[in-house]
Amino acid sequence: MLDALLDLVSKYNVIHQAGAQNHEEVSNIASVVLKDSRYAERYRSFGLLNTLAMRMAAGVADIIVSRAGSGTIFEIASWGKPSILVPIPLDISHDQTENAFSYSRAGACTVIEQRNLTPHILTAEIDRIIGDRALLQLMADAAKTFSRPKAASRVADALLQIALEHEPR
Repeated sequence: MLDALLDLVSKYNVIHQAGAQNHEEVSNIASVVLKDSRYAERYRSFGLLNTLAMRMAAGVADIIVSRAGSGTIFEIASWGKPSILVPIPLDISHDQTENAFSYSRAGACTVIEQRNLTPHILTAEIDRIIGDRALLQLMADAAKTFSRPKAASRVADALLQIALEHEPR
């Protein structure tokens, strides 16, 4: 992200959730990268966004670039946003790669494996998706289809029903 930042802010506003432990370092690097950029104000870095701030950021986003945890994917799907997922490498986490490619098969995202991620590839993929309004809409629709908005409620209802059916009489 930081290596692509100068190019990205020349075209887009960027909201970057860097993580609480990384925020200071990311902010310092970004300030150096953007020192002479007339578009520096288009970049905002945060440690962690609370739920409301995350929803607000997602609401204004055209595309989301993220890791591929299952909770993250379902959150992105619930927002109905196209995304680019960069799973944690297989030697660290098998589930993120499986999650990312499963979501990709649904048509809601593209996947860039970390070993293939370069500033140019990231920027080119963002440009490709943002530049194709029909593709953006297809990906958004696929995300909404993938979403399971009442899944937790349905699981809770099923558990309660099972418990009641097996209650001693």
